[in-house]
Amino acid sequence: MRNVLEILRLRLGEGKSERGVALSVGKARATVSDYLRRFAAAGLVWPLVPPLDEAALEARLFPDAPPSSIKLAPDMAHVDLELRRKGVTLQLLWEEYALEHEGRAYQYSWFCERHQAWRRKQRISMRQVHVAGQKMFVDFSGDGLSVTDLRTGERHRVELFVAALGASSMTYACATPDQTLASWVAGMTGAVEAFGGVTELVVPDNPRALVSRVDRYEPTLNQTVVDWAAHYGTCVMPARPYKPKDKAKVEAAVLVAQRWVVAVLRNQTFYTLTNLNEAIDILMERINQRVMKNHGSSRAELFGALDAPVLKSLPINRFQFATWHKARVHPDYHVQVEKHFYSVPYIHRGLEVMVRVKAATVEILLRGNCVATHARSKRQFGYTTLDEHMPSAHKEQKLSSSVDELLRRGQRAGPNVHALFEEMVKIRQHPEYAIKGMQGILALRRSYADTRVDAACARAVRFRSVSAASVRNILKNGLDLLSSEIAAQIEMPAQHQNLRGGSYFLN
Repeated sequence: MRNVLEILRLRLGEGKSERGVALSVGKARATVSDYLRRFAAAGLVWPLVPPLDEAALEARLFPDAPPSSIKLAPDMAHVDLELRRKGVTLQLLWEEYALEHEGRAYQYSWFCERHQAWRRKQRISMRQVHVAGQKMFVDFSGDGLSVTDLRTGERHRVELFVAALGASSMTYACATPDQTLASWVAGMTGAVEAFGGVTELVVPDNPRALVSRVDRYEPTLNQTVVDWAAHYGTCVMPARPYKPKDKAKVEAAVLVAQRWVVAVLRNQTFYTLTNLNEAIDILMERINQRVMKNHGSSRAELFGALDAPVLKSLPINRFQFATWHKARVHPDYHVQVEKHFYSVPYIHRGLEVMVRVKAATVEILLRGNCVATHARSKRQFGYTTLDEHMPSAHKEQKLSSSVDELLRRGQRAGPNVHALFEEMVKIRQHPEYAIKGMQGILALRRSYADTRVDAACARAVRFRSVSAASVRNILKNGLDLLSSEIAAQIEMPAQHQNLRGGSYFLN
């Protein structure tokens, strides 16, 4: 309301000053002066004869401007959409608007005021301006789906992962077995691959699977999530705790997924997660192609215009999932990972290390540097030891404890020694059981010549007395020095009356 009649009454009828009139009607003094000037220019006198109402008086004082001088207001919905593009500002948009409507454009201050007023009318809460390619919001839907076991008919609940881009609202969804760290990583990896690029930030909430320590300002992320972000050249920035509006985009996307995915598939039966995700992909294609009423465009169209051109390129290799564990190197220079023991260089014994467990390998890192890499083993309470991790004394001990090495040493000691070793390995329940006996025979070489040890082994093989004790007794009693005829007489005494013979037992 201009309140022209009241201004004229107070100034011309009551004789108040322009300053006093301005204070009375809540207008600027310049506005009051402008109204009085227009009144005089229109050839009117006070009091008005005949009387005019407010509308008629305003029509006389403020005639319509010629068509060429009418200002053209900008489309604020288009302005808001353009602001989502990276690097676009209100100043730039106003300059483009002024150039397009030269002579009929509003000033920059009016342009900004109108934009602020338009934004306030859209929502009561603060409106977030999402720059293209800046943020991807991720979350799990509260309402999941199910997969049916083909053998038992039992239904197993699965979770629905949802991701949405900030600027275009382009949405991705997939079913995962659960909400564990592996499922979060699989969902985020599937999202960036579906979008064909990576945003500058990824915004989840604060799930325990991703955030090791929740903090409003400096949350601590799981190391696997840090690795994922580094691999794709992005940054994971959790929303503030208990502030769902920080990720309102994905909250809206979850609602869309519940209505147009979960609800649509509620009566269908799926026997594998793959088949379920194929059905979800079809529905998500429809959702992204559907025109949004508030924008007059589909998510796919906005994605092509806003996000797609500025997304970061995907790396050549897909992220390889790995979990991290703290461990301390045991005195035997091994660390325990998943009930298996892996070696590290012995000089690191007693130190705390980080272990990265991948699908096929186990990496052990000390202060960020990899000091050992092993093939992952599923054998519980077993040991995987590399020779280069052992001190020299342990290497020699291990070498001397090898069955193959002992057989080679037996070959060098003599053919009969080697033959005896082969018999020992053959008759023992496990070849490892023969190691101590072979070591004991080789130790006799320190007290007896190799020829005597070899002869003693030949005698032990001949009489099938395959043990280190037999060889030691042969050497001790000098039986290896006897000729074969004498040895046979000693072993087989002459006939006498105490020998009954085989016929005795036939009677």
